[in-house]
Amino acid sequence: MTDPHDATQRRNLIGPFFSRKAILNLETVIQNQIDNLIARLLEYQFVEQPANLDFAFRAISLDIISAYCFGLQGNLTASKSFQSDVLLAMDATLPMIWIFKYFPLIKRFLLSVPEWLAAYLKPGTIGILEQRRQMGDQIDRLLNNPSSLDNLEHETIYHHLLSLHPQNQRMPPLSRAWLLDE
Repeated sequence: MTDPHDATQRRNLIGPFFSRKAILNLETVIQNQIDNLIARLLEYQFVEQPANLDFAFRAISLDIISAYCFGLQGNLTASKSFQSDVLLAMDATLPMIWIFKYFPLIKRFLLSVPEWLAAYLKPGTIGILEQRRQMGDQIDRLLNNPSSLDNLEHETIYHHLLSLHPQNQRMPPLSRAWLLDE
């Protein structure tokens, strides 16, 4: 995004979700994820191998983001040696970020490829494809039935993205693709 006005509107839309008050209200969500990590790390005191803290901290970061922002339980810290398919897929696709940045047409093309073909061509991306499918399913449910937001355990980023804000008239129309990209 390069339009400063659009960036300001987006920040105004989701800013309250990341305020100090909002974060303190959801402190238990974050603490539960930290407790899961501590429990997993304590398991390593009985085995003869070290914990991979690089993967552990990346796993807990994604678990916190999934729980806090989307109300999803990623449970990446439960993966063997903290090496979940999602983290491995992120490592496999990280070099593509620069290509996507400077050649957006390639990004659009690759994201339009059916998931089964993408998984066949690059099996290392299965974790990200699964996570994207899971989020897409959640977005579909919320768009089909916006009142289902009330069924989530706590406020999520969708509460802010799906609510109407008159000061954000220029925001793109709500669509599955836009929400998934956000």
